[in-house]
Amino acid sequence: MKEKLIRFVNTDLNSWLFYISYSVYLFVSIINTSYFVVNYQFAIGTQLLTFSILLLMCKEIINTPRSTNEKLGVLLGFAFLLVINFTIGDVVTDQVTWIIAFIICARDIDYEKVVRLTIVISSIMLAVVVFSSLFGVIENHYDSYVARPRHWVGFRYASFGPTLLFNISALVVYIRKEKLGKLELLILIPANVALFIMTDSRLPFYLTLLVMAFAYISEYRTIPADKMKPLWLAMVASPLIFGGICLWMGYHYDANIPRWSQLNDTLSGRLRLEHTSLLTRGIKWWPRAFPMSTAGGVFNPGYNFIDSLYILVLQEYGIIFSILFMAIVIYGLWKMYKRGEYYLLFVSTGYTLYAIIDQLILGINYNTFWLALGVALFATEHDKDFLTANTRHIPISEIESIIGRAPSVPGRRTSGQTASQRAAVQRTPMTANRTSRPAGLSRTSDTQAAEIARLLQQKRQNSGSPSAKTTNRNSRRYRRH
Repeated sequence: MKEKLIRFVNTDLNSWLFYISYSVYLFVSIINTSYFVVNYQFAIGTQLLTFSILLLMCKEIINTPRSTNEKLGVLLGFAFLLVINFTIGDVVTDQVTWIIAFIICARDIDYEKVVRLTIVISSIMLAVVVFSSLFGVIENHYDSYVARPRHWVGFRYASFGPTLLFNISALVVYIRKEKLGKLELLILIPANVALFIMTDSRLPFYLTLLVMAFAYISEYRTIPADKMKPLWLAMVASPLIFGGICLWMGYHYDANIPRWSQLNDTLSGRLRLEHTSLLTRGIKWWPRAFPMSTAGGVFNPGYNFIDSLYILVLQEYGIIFSILFMAIVIYGLWKMYKRGEYYLLFVSTGYTLYAIIDQLILGINYNTFWLALGVALFATEHDKDFLTANTRHIPISEIESIIGRAPSVPGRRTSGQTASQRAAVQRTPMTANRTSRPAGLSRTSDTQAAEIARLLQQKRQNSGSPSAKTTNRNSRRYRRH
């Protein structure tokens, strides 16, 4: 009974607190970007976000950090939140607050379950908002510009819905990988085309097609992943590359030069706004309140909204915070590359490209891959698969010593050779085509991890040594039933 209670507190309760908090955040953040908050009163949004933060705090009280990198990460994140609170002064609704909070709290959560939960909630909310606008329940605002007429399909701006759908599409591609089938394509492609026609939001639509093309090419390509090292390293450095390009163009923009003027028109006036903001408001060392106005639209002289995420973070959160933030993102991408998570690395690079001309992906509701970054940051060298919480903090020597002695199960191959082959495939998931995989590699990682955890528990109970008991206490909270 005591074992079951400890397991519930350290695993089930820990996960459920996170899932409930994350679901509340998704609901509030999506509904706040729709006309439901304009046509109908939604006054409890801030209270729900506060409740979500309290749930995360309860999770962290139960799930106290053990390893050194966890303690340092929690301490650094808490310091960032204090700086934001005393400079910008809006912690509950600030988007970077939620990135820091969820990066810390998702470090021991099964990321694939978070992905599936996000797909379900985001798809339902997107469908409710879009169809409510089409049937007249809420306003479907229409921009009647001759050059670019756009429907807002129930959201407070035309690009909100397509960006949300891009996040859903990227998550589906990631979770399915080489198994992306016709059913997913028959649902995602028409939905993206329909929103593209109604909203004329080009960047989310083009990036969705790019991500799907990458998944299709990866399934049938013959070039081994280790031969594409320059491409992966370029993806790791993509935030620094794209951020440097944005800053350089923002400073060097000159309306009197035809090529600059033409590029500014292509980017819907973004270059002019970034250039003006950099010259008038400058860059500070520390975060500051950074009010922006969208009143009257782009053609209003008082309009000063910055679309580029790189320049927005640099101006609002300051040089020191931006350098640390950039270093953390690049380090997380580097760990994805070292673990062979090439799908995750590519999709994350798509978001860094998106950030050049739009800052929506700063919100977790538009970019769920922030959570994958958090899991990657806290993964240790002993973690074979840092995107699942099954075998985290179990020493790799114990796993390798016992995996070869796993008892045979009818219909399954559990030899050490098969386990080694499976580990090799998991480390380089794109080096082989689907048709060339051995039949014995079809066991799921959850089943294998559960079997390893059961054998480890039995081994530790039989040993009774102090070191074994200590290891058992440290890893019990990360194991499944």
